[in-house]
This record gives sequence, C-alpha cells and structure tokens, in this order.
Amino acid sequence: MLLAIRERLTGWVAYTIVILLSVPFALWGINSYLDGGGPTEVAKVGKAEISQNEFQRAFRQQLSMLQEQGIDPSRLDDQLLRRSVLEQLINTRVIEQTSRVLGLRVSDQQLNQMIRSIPAFQDNGRFDMERYQRRLLQEGYSAVGFEHMLRESLVAEQLQQGMIESAFLTDADLQHYLSLQNQQRRFEYLVFSLDAHRQEVSIDESAITEYYQANQDMFLSPEQVRLEYLELTVDELAATIEIDEDALQAEYQRRSAQLSVPERRSASHILVRVADEADDSMVAEAQSQAEQLYQQIDTEGAEFAAVLEANLTQPHIEGGELGTIEPGLMDPGFEDALFALDEVGAITPPVRTRFGFHIIRLDSIRAGQTPALDEVREELERDLRMTRAERQFFDAAETLANITFEQPDSLFPAAEMLDLTIRESEWMDRSSRSGIARHEQVRDVAFSPDVLLDRLNSPALEIEPGHVVVVRVADHQPADTLALEEVREQIVETLRDQYATERLQLELEEALTMAREGTSLHTLAEETADTTLHQPEPVTRTADDVDPVLLGAVFQLTPPQPGAVHYAISELSDGDQALLALHEVVPGAATPEDEAALAELRDQLGFRTGDEQFRNFIEHHREQLNIRIRESRLQ
Repeated sequence: MLLAIRERLTGWVAYTIVILLSVPFALWGINSYLDGGGPTEVAKVGKAEISQNEFQRAFRQQLSMLQEQGIDPSRLDDQLLRRSVLEQLINTRVIEQTSRVLGLRVSDQQLNQMIRSIPAFQDNGRFDMERYQRRLLQEGYSAVGFEHMLRESLVAEQLQQGMIESAFLTDADLQHYLSLQNQQRRFEYLVFSLDAHRQEVSIDESAITEYYQANQDMFLSPEQVRLEYLELTVDELAATIEIDEDALQAEYQRRSAQLSVPERRSASHILVRVADEADDSMVAEAQSQAEQLYQQIDTEGAEFAAVLEANLTQPHIEGGELGTIEPGLMDPGFEDALFALDEVGAITPPVRTRFGFHIIRLDSIRAGQTPALDEVREELERDLRMTRAERQFFDAAETLANITFEQPDSLFPAAEMLDLTIRESEWMDRSSRSGIARHEQVRDVAFSPDVLLDRLNSPALEIEPGHVVVVRVADHQPADTLALEEVREQIVETLRDQYATERLQLELEEALTMAREGTSLHTLAEETADTTLHQPEPVTRTADDVDPVLLGAVFQLTPPQPGAVHYAISELSDGDQALLALHEVVPGAATPEDEAALAELRDQLGFRTGDEQFRNFIEHHREQLNIRIRESRLQ
C-alpha cells in the first residue's frame, strides 16, 4: 500500500551536483535509475521520456532550492514554475542526446575525481568508500546508475563550457559596446505629482457602493480549514530507541570489515583507449602501442611523466595521477595489477580493461587500519537507532495507512493503536505556508472533495523522507464576501488612485502636446502647479543619481536630430509621472584607459556571448527533435 513511502530518494545527490556544476539546465533526469514501469510520461523528447514521477521530484526539488535561497514559492505563479521545471528537464534531455551525437565523453579519471570531491562521500574531508556505497544504497541508487548520471552531467557541462570558452569578441565588437556603454544623454524632465491629484479627489458614497457591488469577487475571505492530523517520523522513533552494549559490540564485530580502512594506494597511469566498437585489428594495434610505451619506460629508462606528456596529443591516449585508490573503486583488472606491485615507483606491463590498455605506476602505499570501538561508538549507535527506527517506521506507517483507510471517519483508532497524539493545525487556506500547511501535499489533500466535503481521513502522505501524516478536516470556513465596511478603506484608496491617475494622464497629455508645439519645460513648470523641473548633467547608462525607471526610458528614446528635441512621458519609481525632453546624445569613448578593466570586460562579454550561443545551440537542437508535452499531466 505504501510503495511511495518506501522510495528513499531525498534529492541530496542531485542537489550536490547542481551546486558543483552550476549548469543552467541542472535538473537531472534520474527517473530511469529509480522507477520501474511507473506512471505515464509528462513529455517525450525524441525517444526519451520524462515521467510524471521524475517531473514531480524535479518540481519539489526546485521548490526546496528556492526556499534555500530565501524565495517564497507561494509568491510565484505555480503553473509558470511547473512549466519552467519541465523546460529544464526537456533541455537536459536535448543536451544528453546532442552530446552523444557529438561524441563528447568524460574520462574515468575525471569521473573518479568528481566522485571523490563530493562532500557527502567524505569523512573528515577524505573520500570514504564505505560511506560512498552506503549513501548510494540509502538513496536508492546503484553505483552504475549514479556514475552514469554523473558522467552525463559532466558531459553536459563540457558542452556548455566548450561553447562559452570558445566564444570571442573582435576589437570592433568591443569598441561598439564601449561606445554604447559610455554614451551620454543630455535631457531634462518635469515631474507631475500623483499625490497632489490624490489629495484633490473626493470619493462619494455612491461610487464606493457601485465599485463594491461590481467587484465582489475581489472581496472574498479565503476558504479555510483547520486540520486534525497524526504524524509519524523516523527521527522521533529513533530518539526513543536505546542501544545496549551487547548490541553495540555485535554491530562492531559485524561491521569491522566495513569500518576498517583498507590498504590504499595512489597511482598514475597511461591509457591507450580502445573504442567499444573496435575490431580485433584495432585492439591489437592499441595493445602494440601500449607495449611500445611500456618498453620506453621499463627497458629504455624513459621517465613515466615524460612518456605520458609526449603522447597526450594523440586523441586516443590519456593519463595522469589517479589519486588514492581503495579496493572496489576501479576496474577489477586494473586493481589486481596495481595491488600486485611490490614497491613504490614500480610499473605494470599493459593491463587490459574495458576502457583499453593501461600502464600503471605505483606512487604510494598507505597501510590499512581498524578503528577502536570508542572511535566509532557514536556512529554505530546512530546507525543502529536509525536502522531499527526505519523498520518500525515502515511497519507503523503501513498500520497507520490501513487503519485510517478502514475507519475513515476518525483518527482515534489509529492514534490508540500506535500511541500517537492527535495534533491540530492553525486555520489555513490554499496559500498558507506555515506549520503543517507548508507542505504542498497537505494543502492539496485538505481541500480535496473526499477530505473537505465527505470529511474522510486523507491517504497516508509522505511529506518528507521518513515523515508521514494523515489529516482530516476538523472545521471548515467557506469563502465568503466581506462586508462593505471591512473593505471600505481599500475601495476608497483604489478609487482615489484611479481618479488621480486619470487626471494626471490628461494633464500629461496636454503638457506633451504643448511641449511639441514649442513650449519649453521651464515655461510649463511655471504655469503648472505641483510640478518640479529637473535639469541634470549629461548621464550615462550607469548613473545612480537618476530614477532608474526614468533612466531606462531616456536610453530607449531614439536620438533626436541636431537642434531638435525628443519628448516622451515616463513613469517614476514612486508612481509620479514625468514629461522628459531628450536634447542630445553624445557618443561614448571606445577605448578605456585601464587595460585590466578592458581585459575583464572582454572576458565578461565573451562569457555572455558564449552563453547566448549555447542557449541558441540548444534551441536549434530542440527544433530538430520531436517534443511532445502532455499539458494535462503538469499537476
């Protein structure tokens, strides 16, 4: 019944990759490694599908990332946000398919270094193989699936970075940009006060009543519910579990092999790569070349590093330092050869793996060791508590789901059976984001027909990994029209703004006509009450002493002909309006005096150009693929 509860994906791996790689399209398609048949797809990109499960996970992950950045998702348009997440997933599929066509790849050495750099796999800043395997197991990944996903993400970054780093600007492009950036504009503007018109406006009672009656749908109190709920968490269960010394000793003995740090060796290698589709003659040729390189080092006395450097220009040869290697990390044939070497500096004859032929040099040996019980006591106690709590959690969650389903009109039977406390929420509406209402699943189910209208228990909801709730409606307040007296001041302010804006607009249009007919702004300022004339010095696009809205309007105007004036109306940031007169456009200097600043600007513009080219590249390849979206499933 609770298959969803037993899915253990928390999103930490994908989130780590997002932080590490900073790829714009970084919501990775991990569905194929975690789901079986699963629900039908939300979209199809070429032959690749984006399932509903994958979309929902990506959407929840995006919400979490926004909250981490201090952004309240409730202030954003939900449908636009969902569509944005889907577009990112589609772009990811496009990148993956395009990268394969272009033959982009990531070497085993690059993949190994990336895995070792992920903090989730480290213990005190050092990569821990046992932690790596345990965390993948806990999160529902196979090592093959995770490494494939990571390799795809690195390839995507490689594609993006390649385009950005290859972008360049000509001197003419840079000079043109500087000329525009440093351009100056001489103008003046006459400010018309909105507040002055607001003070002149008188709102009569009939207008208030008429507006209220015509717009009652704007004056509704939101529909609200107050919930009763039961919740079950792994953490709370774990806190109640005591671990005795005998159990701790038994766990230490059972895991002694895992806790032991195995012998670790650091190594370097030279790889003569062999393609997957290579025939026998190509394999023989690669083997022969690897043996020649080995002879140069072993017999002729050449330095390992010198041989590697001299051959790196060949596209099928790669190599370098691999860092620390523990048993189980590398290809079995590679590891067997490495751990068979007797002394530091020794090298192996060519070793065949699925990647090609390696020549391996042993760089250092670090002996293995087993920590004492006291060194790992806290970790073992924590793991034992969590293991037992998880078992209890899944059983209790199953019981909770069954009882609340079989007795849908009350939470008391489940509370008594599981010794849980029935809790109560504050009043909440569909936009609430505090307490239990911060979870989208809770808000959705609370206002569903079964729970709201039929007053049934909700299904068991896994609102977070290891956190299940069942809710029911304790009280309900339907949406209702607010009384006129409750919204009178709001209506008065709205009408006052409307009337004042209309009057101000008429006054501005009249002033604009007079200015175009030859009346100066100075004369208009003298003849028009509640206006202020401003005549700033010529400004650039980056001026910080001019209203930014007005500044944007000034630089959008077409330059006037010599001796002419270009007039326009612009709103200001505070709601006032301005009649502006653009007198002159002065071209900017095309060459800055500071060479360092020029170099930095060239890099910034090159990055911007490359990023734009990358986005255009993705858009072009999107057009080449058949993309089908099922809009009804974006929920």
